[in-house]
Amino acid sequence: MQYQPLGHVLALDGVYARHQEVPRFYNGEPISDCEVGRLIEGIARKVIDHLKKKGYLDQDGTQVLHPQSDPLFGDNEAIREATVSSIAGKIAFGPNVGKYVTRIG
Repeated sequence: MQYQPLGHVLALDGVYARHQEVPRFYNGEPISDCEVGRLIEGIARKVIDHLKKKGYLDQDGTQVLHPQSDPLFGDNEAIREATVSSIAGKIAFGPNVGKYVTRIG
C-alpha cells in the first residue's frame, strides 16, 4: 500500500478584533483564483525542496528515495486505519470511530 499525505484545514474568512472590549468578527476580502494558485505553488515548492534536502525525493522531485528510512512508511496499523477512514470520510479514532465526519461548507 502506498501512503499519500493528507491535510485538513479549517480557516476563517476574516479576522476577530476587539470592538469596545468585545471580540467581533470582520469579514475579509475574498482572494482570487490567481492568488490561491500562487500560494499553493509556493507551498508545494517549499515542501518539495524540504523533501529533497532530507533525501526523501530525488533531485528532480519525482521519485521517492529510501521510504523505509522513515517509520511512517512502515507497516503501521494506525496510519492504515487513518488513511482508510479519511478516504471514506469517517472518524478513525476515539468515541466516534466509524461515524461520518460532519462537513461544513
